[in-house]
Amino acid sequence: MNYLFKFKMYTLTILSLTMAFVFSVTVNAQGFDLMPMNIHFFGSVTSGENIIAYGNNGAYLMTTDRGETWKQHSLNEYSEIRKMVNYNDTLWGIIKSGFILRSLDNGISWNKYQFAIDSSDRLINIVASDRSIYVRSLNGIYQFNKNFELMNSFAD
Repeated sequence: MNYLFKFKMYTLTILSLTMAFVFSVTVNAQGFDLMPMNIHFFGSVTSGENIIAYGNNGAYLMTTDRGETWKQHSLNEYSEIRKMVNYNDTLWGIIKSGFILRSLDNGISWNKYQFAIDSSDRLINIVASDRSIYVRSLNGIYQFNKNFELMNSFAD
């Protein structure tokens, strides 16, 4: 019986330690940001000297020294970053749940535009050109200007 008690205490201790390491917590001036410990990657993009590998949970890894060191970042939107593209040194991206992203500084900071989509719809691809940004969703194609203003849409 004494051994059973020690086994339960040992298991409880391991469980407590495991739970303590499930989330990596970063403290900033506004509070806490939860950073996922596991990222399922969907792609990568380069901009300047930076390389970004992006994935689920709004998370991405970025290196500024050609892959010697990597730092995890979060867009604080816990959905999949489905695609990022570089067009003329501007990074564009989409988050599956309805956000369009833009970075003018090689991925250091991001502007986010929330695009109202139906709850069953998902953003799946983005293409940039000189004048427009084209976003593909499950239900259609949307054309935006560089200020995130909707110019045209084509439904499936």
